[in-house]
Amino acid sequence: MNATAARFALLGIDDEVTVCDCCGKKNLKCTVALSQLDADGNEVAVVRFGRDCAARALGRRRTTAEKMELEARTASAAALAAGYRVWPRRTIGEGWGKMTAWVGDKHAAVTTQFHQGDIRRNLDAFVGGPWRYIGACPRAGVRVFVRA
Repeated sequence: MNATAARFALLGIDDEVTVCDCCGKKNLKCTVALSQLDADGNEVAVVRFGRDCAARALGRRRTTAEKMELEARTASAAALAAGYRVWPRRTIGEGWGKMTAWVGDKHAAVTTQFHQGDIRRNLDAFVGGPWRYIGACPRAGVRVFVRA
């Protein structure tokens, strides 16, 4: 796919697709989901690029792969966190590790004051898992997880 001839908008992260639609590289740890736009700005397709290809497609020549992944994870978390307060509120963990979580059927949101590894362990132990980290949503102040 010629990424320079098309326009793209960032959608988020995809940890399940591990092949870049741009260059064909395989076994990636994650891909960045992009909306391919036509000349009028309408979405014509959703593509998944590796972190470096995604940065180039978005015109961010000096963005590192790590920064691109962080931005994509934040976009995914923000989209999922938009409605997290309707999920049932639960207490998970014990003692110092006790935390409040909003847990839906497939998603969970936990305040950002806790490390993602601790949150995942508590979700696995007290809610049943496994859970996979999506990203942090600074605006909502939560880390978002999806049931793996």
